[in-house]
Amino acid sequence: MTSIAQDADVTPPQEILAQADRMLMAPMDWSRLSGGRTNAIWRVVSPSGDWVFKLFDESRANPLFPNDPKAEIAALCGLKGNDLAPEFVAQFATSKGPCLIYTYLPGASVAKTDGSVLRALGQLHALPTPLGFGRLMSAHQRYWQTEIGF
Repeated sequence: MTSIAQDADVTPPQEILAQADRMLMAPMDWSRLSGGRTNAIWRVVSPSGDWVFKLFDESRANPLFPNDPKAEIAALCGLKGNDLAPEFVAQFATSKGPCLIYTYLPGASVAKTDGSVLRALGQLHALPTPLGFGRLMSAHQRYWQTEIGF
């Protein structure tokens, strides 16, 4: 079974293009972002800003990696103002799954842990845990204990 991420073209589905037309000013320059085993991600640059559209494939969720757009929204909102995550903009439904929109943050993937990664992790772990995340962690811990044996 392939995922949306594997099947996605450079140009997003028509439903995403239509939503972008309602929100952003033309011209729009779309590009497919790399990464993501499960979900398809596009960057769009327009006079309105530099944004990311992330199309979720909820059929690829599992107990270890729920692939939950609501949890991602909660994380993005919880990290707002800490320079650790993009800013959540909006969400909408498509026939292929939920789609999140957030601001684009420039940067590069790192192949190994370096000082900047360690500083970001330190900053992240110094923050208070957002409400509801304890429940999510408990579900992950139960999975590891019952299914994996850790």
